[in-house]
Amino acid sequence: MNFPPFRLLRWLEHYWKAGAVDVCTSNIEGYRFSEFGRQFDDMNLAIAHPFGEPSLRETLAKEYGVRTENVMVTVGASEANFHVCMALFEKGDHFIVENPAYEPLAEIPRGLGYGVDVLERRYEDGFKFNTDGLVELIREGAKYAFICNPHNPTGVEIPEEDLKRVSEAAEEHDSYVLVDEIFRDVMKNPPPSAISVSDRMIVTASISKIFSMAGLRLGWVVANSELMEKFESLREYTTVAVSSASEEMAKWAFDRKDEILERALSYVNTNRPIVDEWLESNDLVEYSAESKTHFCFPKLSGIDDFKFGKIAAEKYNTIIGPGRFFGLSGHFRLGFGMNTETLERGLESLGLALGDVTGT
Repeated sequence: MNFPPFRLLRWLEHYWKAGAVDVCTSNIEGYRFSEFGRQFDDMNLAIAHPFGEPSLRETLAKEYGVRTENVMVTVGASEANFHVCMALFEKGDHFIVENPAYEPLAEIPRGLGYGVDVLERRYEDGFKFNTDGLVELIREGAKYAFICNPHNPTGVEIPEEDLKRVSEAAEEHDSYVLVDEIFRDVMKNPPPSAISVSDRMIVTASISKIFSMAGLRLGWVVANSELMEKFESLREYTTVAVSSASEEMAKWAFDRKDEILERALSYVNTNRPIVDEWLESNDLVEYSAESKTHFCFPKLSGIDDFKFGKIAAEKYNTIIGPGRFFGLSGHFRLGFGMNTETLERGLESLGLALGDVTGT
């Protein structure tokens, strides 16, 4: 295995400090423990459930319309994604990854030694999902594909009819498609989960982003029974189980899911017009795609994304995600799922940083 350094994480760790304005984030404004309005009962800390606390697994199974045994709780979606790739890996197999992409989604298959076929999303096409390209690569022999719906970093969705086309190709050619759906619940009119389309689909997600609880490090994978046996066998050799305290709070969160999603959507619906106006009024930034979630991936007009990011962070204490960390230089990820006042302060700083980098 050969995994390169996770450059975006190192960038964020380098520049994040108390008071920094993070407009790179793909999180919704953080949810605090006090907002639950409850405390833990006495908990037996010696107990851990390798594949997930039973009632939490049942709750997740109902969310996806599957049986309990088709769900495994993991240490965040990152572990879920890694488990899937690791469990399925066979020497010589080819894995399809997208570009641009959240870095680990592209690098996990490479690091495990898969042959990698790159599926491009193009700015000129509004970062539309390349359905024809993916179907063709599956027909040419790629055994697995790794996609994200909605797409990270652009926020563009994959329509249900495209998921069906991909699943039909996967069924015909004995392939599987891993769909990271971590942002699906905050989409405008989200499509059905990919797991409802075909048992050739594998779905991962977590409580980190839309539920605003990244500190719990709790995710899950949903798949058919044959695949789940492989994932569970690998689990015994990795983290063994998720924190029982995290699982308990996750159950609290699902008890209040509607309320928490309404909270998330209120941030997105309030902030989206503010971001749209900023993009439209700024000649140094272009945008061609329709984001269906709480971040987007604008293009800089003749400006180096890394230089822009350094000036924004070092001079204005405002953090963006340079596009090169997602595989496409000249862009940056802009998140807007936070407090509106924080967003407006960040956009003002980005305007100043753009002026500095161009000398205007």
